[in-house]
Amino acid sequence: MAVAKNSSISGDLKKPTDGAVPRFFGLNFRGGGDEGQKIKQRKQEDEKTPQRNEGWGWVDASKLGQGWVDETELGLGWVKTEINDRKRMTSVIGKVISPAQSGFVPGRLISDNILMAQELDHKLNYHTRGGNLILKLDMAKAYDRVQWGVLFRVMAAFGFSESVIAFIRRCVTSSWFSVLVNGQLSGFFRSQRGLRQGDPISPFLFILAAELFSRGIEALFAAYPGMAYATGCDMRVSHLAYADDVVIFLNGSLDCVRRGKGFLDRYEAQTGQAINAGKSSFFPSRCISDRRRQQIAAVTGFGLGERPMLYLGVPIISGNKRTVHFAPLLAKIQRKFQGWNLSRLSHGGRLMLIQSVLSSLPVYLLQVTQPPLEVLKKLEGVFASFFWSSVGHDRKVHWVAWKDICRPKQEGGLGIRRLSEVGAALSMKLWFRFREQSTQWARFLRRSYCGTVDPGVVTLRSNASPSWRRMIQTRAVAEGMTGDTSEGAALISGGGGDRGSAEARGGGCYAVATHQRWAIYYEVCLGGLQDPAPEGGCSDSDLEQTSPPHHFRVQLEVLSETTPSGRDLTAAAVESWEHLFYGSLVAGDVWGHFGHLFGVGSWRAMESWRAGTAWSSTGSVREIIPLLIFWFLWTARNDSKHRGLRPEGQKIIRQITQYLRVGMASGIIKPRHWRGAISAAQAMVIQVRIRTLHTISVVHWRRPDDGWFKLNTDGSSRGNPGESAYGAIVRDHSGQVVVARQGVLGEGSNIRAELMAILRGLELCVDRQLSPIWLESDSLVALHIIRSPGISWEFREEILRIRRLVRQHGVRCTHIYREGNAAADFLANQAYQVEGERVMEGQEIDGLLLGICRMDRLGLPYIRSSCKPG
Repeated sequence: MAVAKNSSISGDLKKPTDGAVPRFFGLNFRGGGDEGQKIKQRKQEDEKTPQRNEGWGWVDASKLGQGWVDETELGLGWVKTEINDRKRMTSVIGKVISPAQSGFVPGRLISDNILMAQELDHKLNYHTRGGNLILKLDMAKAYDRVQWGVLFRVMAAFGFSESVIAFIRRCVTSSWFSVLVNGQLSGFFRSQRGLRQGDPISPFLFILAAELFSRGIEALFAAYPGMAYATGCDMRVSHLAYADDVVIFLNGSLDCVRRGKGFLDRYEAQTGQAINAGKSSFFPSRCISDRRRQQIAAVTGFGLGERPMLYLGVPIISGNKRTVHFAPLLAKIQRKFQGWNLSRLSHGGRLMLIQSVLSSLPVYLLQVTQPPLEVLKKLEGVFASFFWSSVGHDRKVHWVAWKDICRPKQEGGLGIRRLSEVGAALSMKLWFRFREQSTQWARFLRRSYCGTVDPGVVTLRSNASPSWRRMIQTRAVAEGMTGDTSEGAALISGGGGDRGSAEARGGGCYAVATHQRWAIYYEVCLGGLQDPAPEGGCSDSDLEQTSPPHHFRVQLEVLSETTPSGRDLTAAAVESWEHLFYGSLVAGDVWGHFGHLFGVGSWRAMESWRAGTAWSSTGSVREIIPLLIFWFLWTARNDSKHRGLRPEGQKIIRQITQYLRVGMASGIIKPRHWRGAISAAQAMVIQVRIRTLHTISVVHWRRPDDGWFKLNTDGSSRGNPGESAYGAIVRDHSGQVVVARQGVLGEGSNIRAELMAILRGLELCVDRQLSPIWLESDSLVALHIIRSPGISWEFREEILRIRRLVRQHGVRCTHIYREGNAAADFLANQAYQVEGERVMEGQEIDGLLLGICRMDRLGLPYIRSSCKPG
């Protein structure tokens, strides 16, 4: 239905002022004077509301035939609103809206929902009972169907005051309509529902009303945990919403689908919203059979969706990306050309359009997905053809390659951004958002791929999603970047750090506070980091390959142990070299950081850095760490004194780390130099691949001596800490099972589970008067805790009880590899399926457990595979 203005109405009636509103209604409203008086009373009530922008429209019903106008269509009328209400709503809207709703909420981005949808779609085929299912809903005229009564009740439930609700009510409900029937006015009436699209406050009111959906579906999933969408992560996500674009993630069993459909039906009945079943669709996992897919379609009324799923304008692709998936983007750019008069555009105009319009079109996709390189090449080919006026069948010569055109202006290019570089920058932006923000998407990634491990050192899993792989590929560069880019500060301090010192030296040395001079020459020759040098030593060119910028020899000329004062590295008026390189707060942070990484306690002594267990004739990376620290502390000191840059410990740490990465990338520092320091390389996000030796060994479970009883125990924790359980089994000298015990322990760590398994097993032997006892566990840590004289206060009670039983009954404690402890391991894993604790003997023992014990009794070996650095 079109909203039209009647040109035959006089100008006074087209745009009535506040004073003319009652007269306007009285002249044109066919209901009579009573109606006009009611409007006048309403106008007086509205005077309590601040002045608002008003708009009036007439709905032309002549095109509808003789039928009456649908009330829903009339909801498209203009609603009077208070423009400043938007700023008031933004301060509280984020506190009441669920994390799944990212539309119009300050601090939440549309890309968060797209990235989250990609992660969940990647888990669509996760193996679970019933399979996973995605429902993509299409809400029919969601804005026009908002019931005002529902909106006000939701606001009251959220705790909005009566005055605020009354204020919003006056803004929303003060919309009037007049219908033109055959060119004549047929009266005024008020709407009963709907929000005006385009009004500044309407989006906030809509998501407040839509929050009823989010809270309802969350309550449904909390009441029925089996409806959860399986991802292998303990963080459950039931749905995603951006305004009226809703996607539900649930289990694909018919019972879950019926519950979900029942909730949607109740939501429609109670709120007046309507789901367009013809445009809605569902996406099942591969494990859902064709028959059940037909049943799901019958229950929901939705059609089977076509892959890839299009969500918020982005194709959600979990597998290999193809060029055809991004064909709409190419078509969109081609449509842009049709609206431009290409024949009248100069090269300067084409360049401006490329920079401001065409280059911006792919950015929305590039920030959430990584198209194939072929797509980027086609896009840049379209840009190049447009620039050289060879669009369509008119082919012209491209006089300069596109890659040269995209160079910076200082290098002879035109400064156009290459799409591959834009994609790399946006990948780093994703990593920064993941590291710094606490959105639903960032929390899901941390709990899915990181756990308790720092994201900077976590390894890439084989089943990782494309988004996570994209972020890991750029992690090394992103982690090494510094936030201080003022006055040309770079990732690695080079000549800039030494420029001030050269100016201060003048004739080659610093001005001094006294005339006594003595020099300390700290010469460094890292032959170990290079291949063996020829006889006669290393040349200067060889040394410069491994040196920091400009210098490989650190030469400090100090006069009476003093150098010119620095403002930040020391608080004294005249600084000493010892305070500069060791005693200052900045130096302490840097030395402490790398000393902790490389396990060097006395980092002041140079011998401590060379005394590593991994030292050999080939050299170790530990030797150059002190020299790099000296160099970058010195450049930071010069930057502070002569350039006014404040030295920061974290910045120096990033510079040294980046220098090591560059050394690895260039091949100067080789993987063998990191032997004994692999953990330090991982902490600095440096990929080091050292040749490993794979060994195969045989493990046997041995019977106890005659008269002895052997107790095998094992503890398990899912999550560490997480739900934990234990298992313990006692066998005699012939290998026959005497008794077994298993149970769940609640929340706890692996160490606590191992200690509790040992304690429960010993208590079982004491209760059954089984002695002497041979205790065997696959946890070296637990056995070390029992044998050591110290005590961990976290497990104090368990340790004291175990030690008392071991001492009183003369228990023998030994270690066995996990492969040989298969019986206890089986009991610990099976314990999650039982409630409480259970003691088994005789016929109560599981058949699979008896089979494992029979193999142990016959002496059949277990094969253990292990690897170590070669």
